[in-house]
Amino acid sequence: MKKCILIIFSILLLTFISSTVALEQNSNSAVDETNYVCDFCQITIEITEFLIKNYSMTRDQIEDKLSSICTYIPVEYKKECKFFMLFTGPIISKSLYKGEDPLKFCTTYGLCSATQKSPVKNLIVKSFVDDFNQQQSQQIISK
Repeated sequence: MKKCILIIFSILLLTFISSTVALEQNSNSAVDETNYVCDFCQITIEITEFLIKNYSMTRDQIEDKLSSICTYIPVEYKKECKFFMLFTGPIISKSLYKGEDPLKFCTTYGLCSATQKSPVKNLIVKSFVDDFNQQQSQQIISK
């Protein structure tokens, strides 16, 4: 129940922030403000899966790494990303550790429609994964 309330609160707050950002931005913006929550969810799910499967990280380690996702997000969405990661990142990592289906998470909690795909997800996830793998290699070499 707590999880559901937290997700609903996060969605309402992100919607409010989105509308505030939309008022500040030019209406010719190339990014659709209505999709960024779905983008954040899909990106977070994919990166969390990557860290669990490839590096056997603990939940605390994953939650620490999730905060760095926002460095890959366009500047105009960094505030929303940080807020999303603060409230939803831990819920996502906990859910995936409990065995919840990652393919259904974003739609189950109403963050994406069943057919919605993130156009920027692959690029952001690839950048994160490449940078993370490079950091891990450098740590091994420096030891």
